[in-house]
Amino acid sequence: MQQAKGTSGGNPVTPGDMEDGRGSGMNRNRLTAEVKKHAKALGADLVGVAPMSRFEGAPKQMDPRYVVGVSFYGYGVSLAVGLGTAIPVLDEEIAFQTSVSDADITAPIIDYSRNYGLNEGAPLGNVSYADLKTGSIEIEGRQVPTTPLSSYVRAKEIAEKLKGQVAAGQFVLSEPVAPLPSADSGQGFKPLKYRPVGEEGCE
Repeated sequence: MQQAKGTSGGNPVTPGDMEDGRGSGMNRNRLTAEVKKHAKALGADLVGVAPMSRFEGAPKQMDPRYVVGVSFYGYGVSLAVGLGTAIPVLDEEIAFQTSVSDADITAPIIDYSRNYGLNEGAPLGNVSYADLKTGSIEIEGRQVPTTPLSSYVRAKEIAEKLKGQVAAGQFVLSEPVAPLPSADSGQGFKPLKYRPVGEEGCE
């Protein structure tokens, strides 16, 4: 992989300078400024830069097929990361919980402009994963097309790779990094802060 270099100030700055514990804050700021400047020169309206250190283990040991940049109209750019998780089946209860079908798994229908962004209003209903996979669902009397945000085909690829690692003894259990929030944890949506283009900090 080639390293992109910024030339601000005459000294080259590499992406390694942005990694935690490496390089100075000034170097990180210079590289960030160079990336934003270059992206805007190519026509980007908004540019945000964040360190990859938030994704532990990525992208150094990850297949590039499963780390993909994405863009959503009206939202912006994001990063799609494919992760495989092994579920230890230790008793009958866990076996039962992992045997549910798509028809048994439901999800709320959320109005992205209100329910998610402003944390207002109630879901428009609930729908099963089986219904979502048919390609359309009914919302308030209208047929609305559905499409997944992630690739089901690549998810199966990752599952098969993980299955092979487990069967070969290459995947071992480790101590939990952090507990997953339960249904009664009270954790909810984080409202989005609306910032018009041109406002300080919105570049």
